[in-house]
Amino acid sequence: MRRDESLILETLCAVPAVYPTTRCKLKLLKMERIHDHLKLEEEFVENQERLKPTLTEDKSVEERTRVDDLRGSPMSVGTLEEIIDDDHALVSSSSGPEYYVSIMSFVDKDLLEPGCAVLLHHKTHAIVGVLQDDTDPMVNMMKVDKAPTESYADIGGASTLSHSHCVRAASEVLTA
Repeated sequence: MRRDESLILETLCAVPAVYPTTRCKLKLLKMERIHDHLKLEEEFVENQERLKPTLTEDKSVEERTRVDDLRGSPMSVGTLEEIIDDDHALVSSSSGPEYYVSIMSFVDKDLLEPGCAVLLHHKTHAIVGVLQDDTDPMVNMMKVDKAPTESYADIGGASTLSHSHCVRAASEVLTA
């Protein structure tokens, strides 16, 4: 710091000299005025420190809305094929071709691995998110997880050969 700056800081931080130097009513009034001013400054600093966390919370909410606006609502789903560098990757979209795309800065790069499902921006095809669960709940409802242990011979009431063919055809249509 230069000498001029240090002098300015000393004069700003120092308590002003009070004249007259002898004990009198004028000196008492000036001292009370300085005391009130210092109390106001202290109260102001305390209020600023108390309000500071809410200001940072408001800022984080504003940043979150900016990120959501940047993501945009219409998105497509793709599969991460290869990570080129920290900011770019190869992605195959559901429509078929592979794209060289950028990875947005707010995407958690620890979750990115080849073969994972990613959210793509609808215009730029940039990666804007990672899908944690790669199974679609609608498809998962219709999918048969385990093969049934019953055979066609176990189905009751189908004594003739023609009935078992009808049941087989109907059940294959339902599972296809």
